[in-house]
Amino acid sequence: MRNRWFAGAAFAACSLAFATTASAAVIIINQTKALNGGVTAGDAPGFPITLSVPGPYRLDSNLTVPAGKAGIEIKSHYVNIDMAGFRLYGFNSSGAKVATYGIDGGAFGVAGVRNGTITGFKYSGIAIFNNQWVVEDMTITANGGPGIYATSGSYSRFVNNSIFVNGAGGILCNRYCHVEGNNITGNTGGDGVHISSGTVLGNTIFANASYGIFAVPGGGGVGFGNNTIGGNLPGGSAQVYGDLQSLNANVCKPTAC
Repeated sequence: MRNRWFAGAAFAACSLAFATTASAAVIIINQTKALNGGVTAGDAPGFPITLSVPGPYRLDSNLTVPAGKAGIEIKSHYVNIDMAGFRLYGFNSSGAKVATYGIDGGAFGVAGVRNGTITGFKYSGIAIFNNQWVVEDMTITANGGPGIYATSGSYSRFVNNSIFVNGAGGILCNRYCHVEGNNITGNTGGDGVHISSGTVLGNTIFANASYGIFAVPGGGGVGFGNNTIGGNLPGGSAQVYGDLQSLNANVCKPTAC
């Protein structure tokens, strides 16, 4: 019994030490640190915040990005950003979109962004130029370009996001994308989901300027199911287009999928 008690105590101590170490490894991002620079090696004062080190990052304030600058630029693999409910903001004080991109994936993949808001950028909320991204539980709204632009990236997953009223479509992704549980509504100038190949499941896709789902012909095929799709492509009846295979029933209005 005594040996078991010591073993349990030792395990608890090790667990606490591990938790403390893991917690200390998180790099905090806020407006003051952004302006001062040095968030990671090579991060100059001001924006964009350059993330050049793998690992977890967490916001502890909103970030307001000045004109002509991007918000966060990722220059390393294995970067995971927890926005912790905070906002990345590209509007100026007059409400004009003046900053360029919210998060720019640069030439690196294997990254995650979750639990925050990206709004008011001239171009994309998130621009991804490589593979294996996860974007989840985000609100991406009122940006001038697509909510998520990932036509140069593959193997990515976009789950449980709200993507509203962006200027060039909702989610644009390349090959082997998984798009699930998103509300993609009212995006102007493009499709709700524009995809070369992958799976589109359980999304709400309404009132986008072009098709609800556009599957690129010859792109490899897209399975879709349990989506509710309506009011897209104003003036037209077709809600989806391209190389699509139904996995489960979808609801499409005004005409069936």
